[in-house]
Amino acid sequence: MKLHKSLLLFGASALMLAACGTNEESSENENTAEEAETEEVADDTVNEAETEENDETDTDTPEQEAGDVIEAEGGTRTVIATNYNIDEEQENGPFTITVKNAQLSQFQPSEDMVDFFGGEDLGMVTLQLEVVNNSEETNLIYPDQGTVVTDTGQQIDAELFLSDDLGGEFYGEVTKTGDVFFFFDGQAEEVSNIRYLINSGTDEDFESFGEDIEFSIDF
Repeated sequence: MKLHKSLLLFGASALMLAACGTNEESSENENTAEEAETEEVADDTVNEAETEENDETDTDTPEQEAGDVIEAEGGTRTVIATNYNIDEEQENGPFTITVKNAQLSQFQPSEDMVDFFGGEDLGMVTLQLEVVNNSEETNLIYPDQGTVVTDTGQQIDAELFLSDDLGGEFYGEVTKTGDVFFFFDGQAEEVSNIRYLINSGTDEDFESFGEDIEFSIDF
């Protein structure tokens, strides 16, 4: 059975609220051309200030926080802990791998998905990554096949089927971004640190770029 991972794991993660105003026509409130021009200048000044402020804000920060419950096609996920705006980089040959955000959740598959996931109550790690090949040459690396080791003694392979395509051949100066998912037996609330391990990348001749890559992430 093919699953839509965004529906399965996230569902409606954020709700955008827009305020709507009502225009009322009134001759008493009509602005003169001079007043309108003054207001336009003031608005431009405010907009410039807001733009500068927004430029300093990380718009990629996820909306979900600890305690949020997300119901989706494949089950129910409760956010246990988050570590956002990590932005930790590791270099490996021509590759730059960045862990941008991390999240711990507890996941209960729907009744018809229990066999697929192999359990009724699972801990879950989500890592948001950016992978960049800084070379014009084709190179290979597989962050979406990495391993997580928890401080509770769990060793977990990435769920390749559900994760975004972040590995394989990078044809020249290519950037891939997305999420990698890990599921484990146990309670996510017991985890306070994970190690994320990735095998070294290689060139087209499968020559390794050196040491394997390791991130340490706290929750």
